[in-house]
Amino acid sequence: MFRFSFGLRRHRFSPPPRRADRGCSSAQLFVERLEDRCMLSGLMPGLPLNPRDVTVMSQNLYIGADLTPALEALQQGDQMGAAIALGGIWDSVHKRDFETRAETFAAEIAAEQPALIGLQEVSQFIAGDIFRTDGTGVPGTAETIDYLDQLLSALESCGLNYAPVATTDEMSGPFRALLDVDASGGEPVYTFQDIQFTDRDVILARTDLPSWQFSVTNVQEQHFPIEHCLSFLVAEDPDQYLTIWRGWNSVDVQVCGQEFRFINRIWKTTIRRHRKPAWPRWLRLATCSQDPPPPRCR
Repeated sequence: MFRFSFGLRRHRFSPPPRRADRGCSSAQLFVERLEDRCMLSGLMPGLPLNPRDVTVMSQNLYIGADLTPALEALQQGDQMGAAIALGGIWDSVHKRDFETRAETFAAEIAAEQPALIGLQEVSQFIAGDIFRTDGTGVPGTAETIDYLDQLLSALESCGLNYAPVATTDEMSGPFRALLDVDASGGEPVYTFQDIQFTDRDVILARTDLPSWQFSVTNVQEQHFPIEHCLSFLVAEDPDQYLTIWRGWNSVDVQVCGQEFRFINRIWKTTIRRHRKPAWPRWLRLATCSQDPPPPRCR
């Protein structure tokens, strides 16, 4: 959590002395200027902040598991090893239950009520029905887990008003998770679930403040150059890539006539490259553009 002030000062001045009117005592008057006050937090009752302070938050939501074993298996060409690791990751995501964690984040946000929130690892999982290698399946097991939707719902339950003003996809691609192996019938039967995963960086802004007091413009987002980009072919289908990007997003903010830029990014290194990779046919390093994509402004 960060809090900063624009350095606005409360000025006091007194008018030139004048004779007191008949019947009035001769007291010196002091007038306080109000036009340079910034009451960003003053509209929300119970918030014990200096009205000239601006509070912002940065929070990594955490996917709920370590992706490194799966990514390293993909990089080494071990497709089954990756599927096993992804099965463990998928199980960990369910056990860590972001919907419950979102309530904790919302309570922390409610205590501070920041004007802006920079979020990293805002995950989204879109999973299909479970299927097995013997041709059977489990209908009705498809599900979607979206950390952004769950956090916004928790904030709304706390009576808070926030909306995303910048959303940047940092990693997106398909996973195939191995959930179970049944060897009781002799020939092993594998149980899988295909999952479309997207990792995002998001900026949330308060929507309950008047525009003259708080406004957000000039949304920008961009990925870093090729040395921060890896892309893996994760299935026989040549279009099935998992791309790992690193980037940032930002907004220009105006608070009571004062302006600043709020920048959001995740501080994490990418998986390291092998010097001499021996990529099998179904797993090869894709060529990323030498030039980073231009900023996409809304």
